[in-house]
Amino acid sequence: MNEDTISIIFSCSNSYIPYLSVAIQSISNTANPSLHYNIYIMHNDSFDLRRAERIQTTLAANLKIYYTNVTKWTTGFPLPLTARTHVTEESYYKLLIPRLFPHLKKVIYLDVDVVVLKDLSALYQIDLDDNLIGGVPEYLPGRFATYVQNTLGIDRYEYINAGVVLMDTERLNPSEFEINCRTLLSNNPPYYMLNQDILNIVCYHHIKYLDSRWNLGWNTRVPILYELKAPFILHYTTKSKPWNTTNRLVSDYFWETSHTCAFEDELRTIEATHWSGL
Repeated sequence: MNEDTISIIFSCSNSYIPYLSVAIQSISNTANPSLHYNIYIMHNDSFDLRRAERIQTTLAANLKIYYTNVTKWTTGFPLPLTARTHVTEESYYKLLIPRLFPHLKKVIYLDVDVVVLKDLSALYQIDLDDNLIGGVPEYLPGRFATYVQNTLGIDRYEYINAGVVLMDTERLNPSEFEINCRTLLSNNPPYYMLNQDILNIVCYHHIKYLDSRWNLGWNTRVPILYELKAPFILHYTTKSKPWNTTNRLVSDYFWETSHTCAFEDELRTIEATHWSGL
C-alpha cells in the first residue's frame, strides 16, 4: 500500500445510499488533492449497486469507490438485532474488516451518518502506538455508564463510539479477532449497543483515545461543545438524523454538503418536505 493512499471503509444498506453519498461527498470536499483516497463499501446481496455507483460521478478524481459484497461472510455469523431497533445488520460488518481487508495496513471505518469537515489524511496518519484501534470515548448518560462499568467491565471513560474507528489491520489478527467476536455474540448476553460493545470488549486496553473532534456525536451535549470547538467529523448518532429532526444547529452541514452530491435532487426533495411544515 502506498503511503499517499488513504483507505476508508463504510457499510451501507439500500435505504442509506443517498446519505452515504453525502458522507463520501464531504470526504471529497475536504480531501488533499495530492493524495489518493480509496473508499470501500461493504454491502449484502440486496444492495442496489447500479444506484450506488452514481455517487462516484460528483467526486474529485483522486477518490475511488470499490464495492465488497459480504453476504457469504455473514452466513452463520450471529447478528442479534433485538436490543436496539435502530441498530442494523450492516453495523456488524465492521467486525469483518480484518478478514476482508488484510492487504490494507490501516483503515478508517466510518458510519454512514457522518459529515467530514477535515481532511481524513490527518486522522489516518495518527500513530496508534501499538494499539489495535483508535476511537473517541462515548458520551455516557448515567444509567448507560453504569451498564458499561458493571456489565461490560469497561471503565466508563475508556468506552469508545464505534462510528469512527482507526484500525491497524496488521495487528488485528483476523482469525483471533473474529473468533473472539463470534464467541461473544453467540453467548448472546444483553449487549445494549451490540457491535459497539463487542468491539470495545475485544479491543479493551489496546485502544488509543483520539481527540473528540474526530467524532463529535449528535446528542444533548452537541450545542454546547459545538460552540467551543468545531468538529473534524460530525456524527449523527441516535435515531435523530438531519432528515428527520428539526435541530438545524448542526444539521445545516449535512444539507449544505447534500447540495453538491450525486443525490442532490432527491435530497432536496426530502429537505423541502421536511422543513415545509416548520
